[in-house]
Amino acid sequence: MTILLGLSYEVVQLNSTEEIKSPEYLATKHPFGKIPSLNDDGFQIYETRAIARYLINKYQGTKTSTVLIPSDVQIAALVEQFISVEASHFTRPLSKLIVQLVFKNVMVKNLILKLGIFSSYTFYAINIAGESELWDKRPNVSRWWKNISERECWKNIATEYKIA
Repeated sequence: MTILLGLSYEVVQLNSTEEIKSPEYLATKHPFGKIPSLNDDGFQIYETRAIARYLINKYQGTKTSTVLIPSDVQIAALVEQFISVEASHFTRPLSKLIVQLVFKNVMVKNLILKLGIFSSYTFYAINIAGESELWDKRPNVSRWWKNISERECWKNIATEYKIA
């Protein structure tokens, strides 16, 4: 969102997963001990969609000409409808897919280590890693993933976190 709006940002890496459960984090960042949270010149907000809407409402059109929520009430309502459908029907299966894709290498390495104990079963690890059936039978999903994974911001994240 910050890139689309032409905003600079700083990603703050946490030292551990316990940090988001600390009393200070719960009191100042996110009362449910989750990420993300945003501090914008002293204004603190949490939850992805709330952060996105806040950034759009505050910064849309100030740094770039990108319009994410149109001023036309009916078109804006359709955007909100899409956001609602995404939150209600798309996020859960997508997040399962993303977790599998993002953490696949780590999970496969962990699985291979555990399967090493049972060396006669290690051939299973080779077959678990593929996802071509998901893409091959769903050209729209394939096109969507290709579009997302070719974005510069995704490439930067993938490189930084060594997930691609």
